[in-house]
Amino acid sequence: MKPSHLTLKRHFSVLATMALLSLGASNANADGVHDMCVDSAKICECAARKLNAEVGDASYALYEVIGTDYLVNKQTDMNMVEAWDAAVKSAAARKGEGFTDTLNKTNKIGSAHRDAIEACKGG
Repeated sequence: MKPSHLTLKRHFSVLATMALLSLGASNANADGVHDMCVDSAKICECAARKLNAEVGDASYALYEVIGTDYLVNKQTDMNMVEAWDAAVKSAAARKGEGFTDTLNKTNKIGSAHRDAIEACKGG
């Protein structure tokens, strides 16, 4: 079956998010949100605080777990989309939620994370 436009759009969104946030997990901080951030520790810490304040503890925790799993998956032969999708599928299964619903949630959180990083950069 051919992927729908929305599916392709979601995967593009994931790729854009991951390209921006996880070019490398150079910050050896305490959680996946920090570890996906490739800016200075000060900016990443600021962005994590802003993100948590904006999305709340439950959404932050979901994004953190998926981010951690994503980074582990990237250490295998998975590309960015495969690694993210596998992390989302795993988290969705643990929570008893659907993949698409969880992916949509994380896309929104990822967008908020990008905005928080830009705000912390002063942009």
